[in-house]
Amino acid sequence: MGKPGLRAASAVGLPGLGDLLKLAAGGIASTGREGLQLVREWRAERPNRVVAQREMNAVQKLVDAETRRRQKNELMGLPPTYCSETDAELGAVKAMPYYGLVGTDMKTSLLGMGLSAAAGSYGRVERKVAIEAVQEAYRLGINFFDTAPLYGFDRAGENIVKEALAGVPRESYYLTTKVGRYLDKIPDKILGGHRWRSSTDYRFKTTLESVERSLTECGVDYFDAVFVHDPNYADEYRIIKRGALMALADLVDQGAVRYSGVASYDLTAINMLTRQERKEEQQDVKRDRAVNLIQVAARYNLLNTTLTKTRAHPYRFLEHMMNSDIGVISAAPMAMGLFTPQGPPRWHNASKEMLAAAKDIREYCAQQGVDLPRICMMFAFKQTAITPHLVGMATPEEVRGAVAVAQNQTMSKAEAHCLNWALHRLEALQTDIWTERDAVWNGSGWLSDKAKHARHYDDSQASQWKFVRTGGMANSRWTDPRYLYGDTPVTTGNDFIQSNTDNG
Repeated sequence: MGKPGLRAASAVGLPGLGDLLKLAAGGIASTGREGLQLVREWRAERPNRVVAQREMNAVQKLVDAETRRRQKNELMGLPPTYCSETDAELGAVKAMPYYGLVGTDMKTSLLGMGLSAAAGSYGRVERKVAIEAVQEAYRLGINFFDTAPLYGFDRAGENIVKEALAGVPRESYYLTTKVGRYLDKIPDKILGGHRWRSSTDYRFKTTLESVERSLTECGVDYFDAVFVHDPNYADEYRIIKRGALMALADLVDQGAVRYSGVASYDLTAINMLTRQERKEEQQDVKRDRAVNLIQVAARYNLLNTTLTKTRAHPYRFLEHMMNSDIGVISAAPMAMGLFTPQGPPRWHNASKEMLAAAKDIREYCAQQGVDLPRICMMFAFKQTAITPHLVGMATPEEVRGAVAVAQNQTMSKAEAHCLNWALHRLEALQTDIWTERDAVWNGSGWLSDKAKHARHYDDSQASQWKFVRTGGMANSRWTDPRYLYGDTPVTTGNDFIQSNTDNG
């Protein structure tokens, strides 16, 4: 799929400069200057100054070529990732909307591809078909791909990328992955063979090892971003700060990762990992940012729009993040399979009322001859303050359908009618897919309208709080107990806040 890029050039013409070429591929002037400075340092240490000078000149040529390519793309109205030497169709690229991602130098396609569906998280997918889906997405102008170790057995979501984009210049697409949640292969002592078990590990060393393996699995030299996956599963707040996020900060310094972030359904957990940072920025505390991006799943769809607001009250989460120069990425506009023709997967935790409503909507759309995923994507794509919108696509046909929506979001009368009917059917339902309460920003802290889980709060260490797991998927929540019932700190005789643990 196209000619080799800078990484291939490193292997052929400039051995020993892989890290430097990776920096040059970033395509920004400051990175190029850093690369040249690195070569100068190497040159001072190496006895053969002639060879060092040749290497520096070669890197300068690559940096200049990359700068010229991006300038040409900008003049032509193309994204900086477009490369004429690849299989990407110029017409499709021009038709695809691209937006700058807040907090980064990336300009991403409105539609991004999540690799969970292609890796088999929603049902069995032939590997050949999944690879073709990734290639079709790249050909049609999608330049943002998101994967994770948790997606598929043996990290299928990552090694699919390696095979699908082999030979494609690394600078012509954005690739992100995650750390913290994994699928472990363990022996089955009863039935023999092996089985798979989900696990979490947010420690510093594990994070470094995971990113190193992900680089190998994806066949790349660097990631544009790495997210801490579902931090609400960690036992303590400090594990994320002192473990995964600190490790990612080191990897950013080394050049293996360009940006670090948090990916979760839990807005409260995301707030906890960014609130201290935003507070220090308001006080003009100068330090490196630990979280540049956040990725929120299933928070902007027909059922749940809490990423921007709720029906009951304003919800300024998106506003606060963007004002803090933190980019926001939205995933799962079909609510993780809830609004698809085949229905949600077995692991979906929607309530009976939600499943019944989704079934009614599927049947009504089918009667009207309307494609339900299409109107779900149209609904989500109208919110251009969030970009990209990650959609799980397992086949080339699904990719083409999603790209068509991204390129043209004009609704027919039948589609508009079905969208309004669906919103009306969902109006009375609780908006939280995982049957948990939402949190509300009141200007000074996050308030909870319910407290469903027992938590322990150590007042001597106000920056740390623990919780007691109460069972159920994603039931591990982070909320500062001081704000559970208002601005007044909560105190109890046994230091526990007891509440209903019903999962709905």
